[in-house]
Amino acid sequence: MMKKVWVLFLCAAGCCCAQQPAFWNGRDGLLRGVAVGNDVWSLKAEANPAQNSLADYVRMRELGMNVARFYLSYRFFEDDAAPYAYKQSGWDFLNQNLEWAKANGITFILNMHVPQGGFQSNAEGGALWDVLANQKRLIALWREIARRYANEPAIVAYDLVNEPVVTKDKSQWQRLAQQLVDAIREVDANHLIFVERINGITPGNYANDAEMNFVFINDPANKWGLTFHFYSPIAYTHQYAPWVPGFKNTDGGKYPDPALPQFESEVWKGATFANPTAPKGDSDWAFYEGTWKTVADLSEGNIGRPALEFGGLGGGTVWFDRLVFEKRSPGGEVSTIATYHLKAGAGGWYFWTEKPGGRIIEKEDAIGFTGTVAGANYGASAFTVLEQGWSYRVSGRMKGESLPAAAVCRVRFDWNLARNIRTRDKAALEQEVLSYLNLAREKNLPVYLGEFGVIKHTLTQEKGGAVWVADMFDILKTHGVSFTYHAWVDYWFGVKGNAEMEQVFQALLRP
Repeated sequence: MMKKVWVLFLCAAGCCCAQQPAFWNGRDGLLRGVAVGNDVWSLKAEANPAQNSLADYVRMRELGMNVARFYLSYRFFEDDAAPYAYKQSGWDFLNQNLEWAKANGITFILNMHVPQGGFQSNAEGGALWDVLANQKRLIALWREIARRYANEPAIVAYDLVNEPVVTKDKSQWQRLAQQLVDAIREVDANHLIFVERINGITPGNYANDAEMNFVFINDPANKWGLTFHFYSPIAYTHQYAPWVPGFKNTDGGKYPDPALPQFESEVWKGATFANPTAPKGDSDWAFYEGTWKTVADLSEGNIGRPALEFGGLGGGTVWFDRLVFEKRSPGGEVSTIATYHLKAGAGGWYFWTEKPGGRIIEKEDAIGFTGTVAGANYGASAFTVLEQGWSYRVSGRMKGESLPAAAVCRVRFDWNLARNIRTRDKAALEQEVLSYLNLAREKNLPVYLGEFGVIKHTLTQEKGGAVWVADMFDILKTHGVSFTYHAWVDYWFGVKGNAEMEQVFQALLRP
């Protein structure tokens, strides 16, 4: 099938060919490549022509790639001040890159990385879901893209929205995805359309449901499939990532590491809300001993971690500086799991708030919180696997400044129910990848891995980033999955100019 595609590209470039162009169906012929980011994260009003050149696509070909996931921003094509008035500069940028790609046997998957309403991945694009005008503009833009490229086989698929994060529930994405497919099919019955799973539900709910957060649509052309992203375990692939809360100063360990457990997903189940709270008003430093939680049934929670609670602070401030996480055997023997010294740069914690507002104050000997107006907490990313019949507690030091009567400030032990706890190795990666693949194949739908990768800090011999990538490549080859690695040009994850990563690609992709 892929040999036919390369011939078709030559025909599209100008040879005489009466044959109807063949379009990729998502099953015949594996696509293996990289994302071309186009500097979409800068949210500039114009595409950056300096991002890519003919030489980039030449190098991709040399490394054995045959596809690029081409990131788009709506800003390339229209301005918020002039909706539906499409800019020629955006089409020119796309066409130039497509020409360079075709000359080197590189196909494109067009991905709307920044839709009207905002970049989705970090839950900053709620306006896509809450402002109907943004949805209408996105639908119109995809229809125009499809109209212009309906007969272009070098574009093998459309990827509708990158990592959607909805504001209420996944039905919001199901409805919009269906509208996008309907609009595309008005003008283009040729191209495969990929529908991503929702990345999460605001605020902060990134758990998977029984269908792995996928949504399902009706396509009159019957040419659609599912796509997912894979950065597991996130604490490893994103260690030291400054945009991930709590990761900026956190070492995420190595790969493989049989001694380090990981899991597929988790659901919060409970916490020790009976732990003592800081008094109202002003108080000095004091050590507050937590209550014990006995694990009677692992089906109600199989992992646990410390957390800080500081709801309803308003203008008050609460400070924490030392936590002790302990366990007690059924025979009564107490031992320490971990001690946490909370201070500036400690890392490894997640900030959550029920309503917007609140900020962290970091000092060299303590960490403080202020400004929250509703429920809020700060949870550790590190966890311990719980044992049935054992008891757990978290104790720690606190002090308050002008705490209002409505404030609730305490240290807690939180327990969650995690799916598929396993060790950090290739078998664990494969098991998690299969949770996505199996669902797609049960539905008889094509499936494609749109993003995966490791941050540059893992690309040292002791960290094993290249081993992680090699294991992923082997898993995807074994199961016949097309993929695009994130990304070609990127300070944190980039392949271009990274000699070690380029060598990995060449060794794994070249015949």
